[in-house]
Amino acid sequence: MPTRFTFTKIVVADLDSVIPFYRDAIGLRMLTRLTAPDGDYAQEEAVFAGPGGERGPMLLLVRYLNLAAPVAGSAWTGFSVDDLDATLAAVEAGGGKIVIPRHDVPVHGLTVAVAADPEGHLIELTTPLT
Repeated sequence: MPTRFTFTKIVVADLDSVIPFYRDAIGLRMLTRLTAPDGDYAQEEAVFAGPGGERGPMLLLVRYLNLAAPVAGSAWTGFSVDDLDATLAAVEAGGGKIVIPRHDVPVHGLTVAVAADPEGHLIELTTPLT
């Protein structure tokens, strides 16, 4: 039985192009960048923390050194945000795009939008319905 959820990894094609997006548009804090150069899954990765810092779940962006990145859109990452409109504006300013516009989902008490990062990886953004 797991004790807690610790991280999600998104495999990207160009780590340098997506780091600024997750830092500036989404507002995550990059903790470290490292390279694991050996083995079948040799990679470089950037480790990000959200509001919970290093004790909360983290997002890791990974670029394989010897393998192709999977097709963007094969997984979604979700973030709760305080100001959905401001976040959507930052997404577009950061090179991302809105793929499902802001809409209310009353059954879940949320306002939701889906964006894509500069490589097309999907991000669901939610805020409480007011």
